[in-house]
Amino acid sequence: MKRYIVDYLFIPILLLAAIIFDGAISVYTKNMFFTPDFIMVTQLFLTMLIMINFWIPRSHGVLLAIVFGLIYDAYYASVLSFYTVTFVAILYMIKQIEPKLEKTFLTLVLVVAFSNFLCNLLQFFVALAIGIVDMSFFGYLVNKVIPTMLLNIIYLFIVYKPFKAVFVFFNRIEDI
Repeated sequence: MKRYIVDYLFIPILLLAAIIFDGAISVYTKNMFFTPDFIMVTQLFLTMLIMINFWIPRSHGVLLAIVFGLIYDAYYASVLSFYTVTFVAILYMIKQIEPKLEKTFLTLVLVVAFSNFLCNLLQFFVALAIGIVDMSFFGYLVNKVIPTMLLNIIYLFIVYKPFKAVFVFFNRIEDI
C-alpha cells in the first residue's frame, strides 16, 4: 500500500509542487538571481526528477519526464516540448548509467550538476536551432549555465534531507 501511495500520489504531487515552486522562487528572488551579468534559473523540477530516479530505481522516470515535462512546457515555455525533450533525454541517460553509480550524496550532487549542465546545453542548442537565442556559446556558458548549476546544487543541499526522510519513511529507499 505504501508503494502505491508514494508512486501514484506522493511523486506526482511532489513534481507538481516543484513546477509551481520553480516559478514562485523565480518571481520572489528575481532581483537576486537575474543581474545584468548572470542569469540563475531555478530548476527544482529537474532536481526532483533526478532525485526520484536516483532513489527509486523502478520508478517510471522517463514517463514522468514526458508527462510532467509537457505540463512544465505548457506552464512556462512558448514552444511546446522545449523542456520536455531535454528532460526526457537527461532522465534516459541517468537510467542508463544509474546501475553503475554508487548511491551516495556526493554522487547525487555530481549527477544533478551534470544534468543541469546538460539540460542548459541542450536548451541552448534547441534555442539556437529555432533562432531564439542571441548570446554566444561562451557567454551563455559563463553567464547562465555555471550560475544555474551552482544555484541548483544549493537547492539540492536544502531539499535533500527532508525528501530523503520521506522516502525512507515510506520504505522506498534504504537509509544511506
